[in-house]
Amino acid sequence: DSHFCQAVKERGDLCGCNNAQWNYMGTSSNNQRLILSWIPRITGILSMLASVAVVVDIIRTKRLRQSNSQLVLAMTMFDMMTAISWSLSTLPIPQYDEFGYSMNIRHLLSACKIQAFFLQFGYSSIFYNVSLCVFYLLRGESKKAQPWLVGVPAVLGLTLAFAGIPFYDTMTLACHIPVS
Repeated sequence: DSHFCQAVKERGDLCGCNNAQWNYMGTSSNNQRLILSWIPRITGILSMLASVAVVVDIIRTKRLRQSNSQLVLAMTMFDMMTAISWSLSTLPIPQYDEFGYSMNIRHLLSACKIQAFFLQFGYSSIFYNVSLCVFYLLRGESKKAQPWLVGVPAVLGLTLAFAGIPFYDTMTLACHIPVS
């Protein structure tokens, strides 16, 4: 289906289809839609708070010179980026009236693309997790590999985030690359 067809299926309520109900992930009431949009906000905030606790622990114990602490710190910072993006949930998604015009200036598509960019860039934490595993495999030889273990995940994540910009669009609970 084209993007237009998908939008019509989801927002058939605007043209009198779907019994004038907005098809939002199978919800049948506004309360259910509201709860569904708040779940990522709450879990995103909880995840961000846990990440802050990890960062404070690393800084407080003064372990920043250790390679494994640097990798955990980088992984946590990218997790925080993802948590902040998820906590925005549906806020950056453009909302349109029945004529296709944006209903609010804060719901511009660029805000949606920014959220999607930081969600994608936040996935760098996965690459840092791989780096941490490689660090423990190379235990004795990790000094030579440390610049690669720290630098490659960030560059790879940044590359993927920029490569996705033309494809970022609205999804149901956030902005990201929609499934075709």
